[in-house]
Amino acid sequence: MFSSIVLQGGTGDVGRRVVNLLNEHTDYRIYLVSRKGGTDTERVRHLKMDLGAKEAQDRLPKGAAVVNFTETTSHALAAVVVRRGGLFLDTSASPEHVSALEPKSRPGSVMG
Repeated sequence: MFSSIVLQGGTGDVGRRVVNLLNEHTDYRIYLVSRKGGTDTERVRHLKMDLGAKEAQDRLPKGAAVVNFTETTSHALAAVVVRRGGLFLDTSASPEHVSALEPKSRPGSVMG
C-alpha cells in the first residue's frame, strides 16, 4: 500500500474533482503539486514546485501514489517515484510518452 496520494497538476478542474472524491472515499493525506501553490487544509497539502526542476524528485513524498495530470513531468521524475516504492499513474500522456517511461523505471536503469 502507499503512504499518500500526490496529484501533479491537481489544482486544475480534473484535479479538484479527484480531490473531492478522495476526501469522500479515502483517509489518505493528499498533496497537490502546482507552480502556484495554494492553501492547505487538514488533509490536503500544497507543494509549490516546477515538475521540470531537478529538486522536484526530492520533494515528493516517498512511497506515494502519484497521479499525473500534466504533460510536463519528466521520465526521470516518474522513474524516481517508482524506484522509491511509489506508484506512478500517468493520465495525460500519449502512448509514446508512456513507452518512453518504461525503460527508465526498471531497477538498475540510469535516470536521464
